[in-house]
Amino acid sequence: MTNIIIAGGSGQLIQTITRACEKNGGVRSISGGCVCETGEEPAFCIMTADCIGDLSGRGIVVFGGKPCRAGRLEEMVGIVEDGSTAALLQAGNCGMAVTCSVGSRATVSLSGMTGRKKLVSLQRSLTALDGTVIEPHEFYVSPSEETDWYPLLAACAVLLLTKGGLDGSELVW
Repeated sequence: MTNIIIAGGSGQLIQTITRACEKNGGVRSISGGCVCETGEEPAFCIMTADCIGDLSGRGIVVFGGKPCRAGRLEEMVGIVEDGSTAALLQAGNCGMAVTCSVGSRATVSLSGMTGRKKLVSLQRSLTALDGTVIEPHEFYVSPSEETDWYPLLAACAVLLLTKGGLDGSELVW
């Protein structure tokens, strides 16, 4: 099971990542003292937090727009909004940072859109959690609900890092 911590995230960020993960392996969700589960053997454990201490072990931390204290997260991958100085500083505690933006400098960016169908670009090689190198490429995403660009791209980054939902040139969720 892949651990995902959403730190300082909005409701839309949490919902978008949860929905993408539910469609690609199932989710155990831990939030506000409540534990929920979808799927018989969920592939993802999603937790929300306003503050993160020192953690060991592999996983993903998705930083939202709210300030969040983060300890040492050396084996974690941080996903951040490109251009957010506070988030980039927080991601500096992680072993690797993946940036998301509509601009071409980000690791994962939005290249184009037609209605709900979005063209997303992986701008540089990315090492998945299992060590597989994913080469730069473009792929389509058709989320079931309209969402802002950062939650959409953060969910894409989570699925790329875990190799979930990859089906040729389209990310399925």
